[in-house]
Amino acid sequence: MIRGLASSTGIRTIKLNRWVSSPKSSSNRGSSPSKSGVPGRAEFLRPGTPEFDGLLPRFEALFGELTQRFNTIVRIPVDEAKPLITPPYDDGATEEEMIALWKGRFAEMYS
Repeated sequence: MIRGLASSTGIRTIKLNRWVSSPKSSSNRGSSPSKSGVPGRAEFLRPGTPEFDGLLPRFEALFGELTQRFNTIVRIPVDEAKPLITPPYDDGATEEEMIALWKGRFAEMYS
């Protein structure tokens, strides 16, 4: 599930890049992930719908006031999940070391 998007541009980007199919379009199932991002169907849940209102408390617990800006939650059903391999953890890195590493990388990208 993708957290609520704060702009309609983000939603258009998902649809235009075919990262996921909208409920009204055909499924990307079988497409190359490098071309289509996440294969499958997506649901774009809007405020005021039972689905949106039912999921919003989960995000409020994590993001607090930021959820006031959510105008959509994108829900992508998962048919199959495979194990995620994280070599640094396998090699003994701690969570604190990984956080520091990625904070440094993001700081370099945005400085």
